[in-house]
Amino acid sequence: MDKGQKDLPKLPVPDLQETLNRYLRSAKPLLTEEEYQKTELAVKEFGKPGGQGELLQRRLLARAATSTTSWLHEWWNEYAYFAYRDSITFYVNYFFGFRDDPRHPSQLQRAAGLVKAIMEFRQDVVSRQLEPDCARDVPFCTSQYNYMFNSCRFPASPEDHAESYDYETNNHLAVARKGQFYIFDTVRPDGTQLTADDIMSQLSSIIALADQSDDPAFGILTTTDRDRWAENRKMIIEAHPSNKETLHKLETAMFLLSLEDYSPSTAEEFARSCWHGTGKNRYYDKCFQILVFSNGMAGFNGEHSRMDGTVTARMCHFAIEKSAKQPLPKSSGIIYRAPEKSTLYFPMKSTPKILKAIKEAEELFSREVNAHSVGVMEYNLYGKGLIKKFKMSPDAYVQMAIQLAYYKMFGVCRATYESAATRKFAYGRTETCRTVSADSVEWVKAMCDSSRSATDKQELLRKAIKAHSEYTLAAVEGKGVDRHLLGLRFLVEPDEPKPEIFLDTSYEKTSHWHLSTSQISDDLFDQYGWGEVVPDGFGLAYMIRENSLHFNCAGLSLLEMKDLMEEQPSSAPKSNVNLQAVIKPAEGIDFSEHIASVPIQQPIPLAGQVAAY
Repeated sequence: MDKGQKDLPKLPVPDLQETLNRYLRSAKPLLTEEEYQKTELAVKEFGKPGGQGELLQRRLLARAATSTTSWLHEWWNEYAYFAYRDSITFYVNYFFGFRDDPRHPSQLQRAAGLVKAIMEFRQDVVSRQLEPDCARDVPFCTSQYNYMFNSCRFPASPEDHAESYDYETNNHLAVARKGQFYIFDTVRPDGTQLTADDIMSQLSSIIALADQSDDPAFGILTTTDRDRWAENRKMIIEAHPSNKETLHKLETAMFLLSLEDYSPSTAEEFARSCWHGTGKNRYYDKCFQILVFSNGMAGFNGEHSRMDGTVTARMCHFAIEKSAKQPLPKSSGIIYRAPEKSTLYFPMKSTPKILKAIKEAEELFSREVNAHSVGVMEYNLYGKGLIKKFKMSPDAYVQMAIQLAYYKMFGVCRATYESAATRKFAYGRTETCRTVSADSVEWVKAMCDSSRSATDKQELLRKAIKAHSEYTLAAVEGKGVDRHLLGLRFLVEPDEPKPEIFLDTSYEKTSHWHLSTSQISDDLFDQYGWGEVVPDGFGLAYMIRENSLHFNCAGLSLLEMKDLMEEQPSSAPKSNVNLQAVIKPAEGIDFSEHIASVPIQQPIPLAGQVAAY
């Protein structure tokens, strides 16, 4: 895990003029001519020799030179996550839905197998034996793995914080069942780890205990806004001395296993179940939660503040693959640490005020669920295998398809965010790839213009894909627009005038992410998604497989999610959306047999306001 880490370069500070030029190029297709002229003047003023931009750039370079992590690290944790005050359940956390185990194990077998596999992955993290992720033999930063286990987010005003706990002394697992929380140690008295059979026995006893309990489900309180949850958490601790210990056991646990008492049946139900579920059998502040349903389906829900999806996806892939290769667990019949309710079960001491807070949280949760729509689509006509034969980047290709779908629905192109990983740098997280370009706008308009030839459309598509790929490369190299401008903005002193570039309405308009998108492609995942990051936007999670494309879209119901996800929405302009007219047959393959239409007719969301990226 430490291999190559000392040699990782620090996150660079981009050249000021390069960032300003890239900002103008990315802003122009999103603005009116009048707005752009105003923005151009503000940018010129900011970047002039001896101007405020150069002053702030010098401050940022000085910060970068003395930072022990990166110039962005602390700011990003605070700005993107801990200062966020809305519900993290709907707007920050993200989820994966696991592919079914072909052996169709029971709920207890699936849960025990996954837990045991995750314990093995955790041991590699604890021992520092985990090999770093790499790209072309270049190691990525592994710092996020330090927060993967035994960590928890804490609600507080004006901003949250997170804590991590010692691995060696905290080998216990937290389990939720019917809104009740249970704890058991995964290490025997002799120091050896429980087997999958032993874990299954523990889980069986937990289900038996949960069926006898009707205590209130206080986990629902973690679904509310952060200030409300902070007040309620304080009230819980003050209500009874044992409540603090109960919370501490949950917060210090390796992770949380949620044993749900229902079975999702459709793709949308599975997505919703992994995203928010009933809200009662979860603790959304926990580093991550493994979700196992009555029918053996399983998934993951992750708290986003200190880990991004690339590291948790690796852990989940390992767990799915490892557990599927092991014999199905059989209950050993041995219960360690005694099954008595007093030692295995940690009830929360309630008061009338706590019960009232729980009822209010349930009402707020129900309101949020009903306000949202989720759409899931598996497009099986082709995938990256065919797209690569077009000599195009599969990711850029799908991004252009998303742009066309959005344009056909709304008649306009709007700010689109794609997450680009910067983990090639020490403590790197993400940078924004701004998808909309002058080239992408010209292409989507041409696609809806019957007078444009297929040759024109193909040429324009290739230009748009090239522009997107170039921006993505810059973002991965730490040379995007958004993080750099954020750093400069944070360095304006309180007694200094705020630069016009940040007061300009276009600054907000070009980073109001109507489409918040990201890709994690894994053949062992059936679901992947999050919630919208702005009220009038969508989060779009997608997976690009060899022969298929998967999309998950979440947003407010008032945006007519269902219509957006339909293959041919009635509101779509009567125009040719077939990409077969754009990509000519090559290598003897008639692509018209494979490309029926634009992969999606709609956009999809990630996770929580600025939070999430």
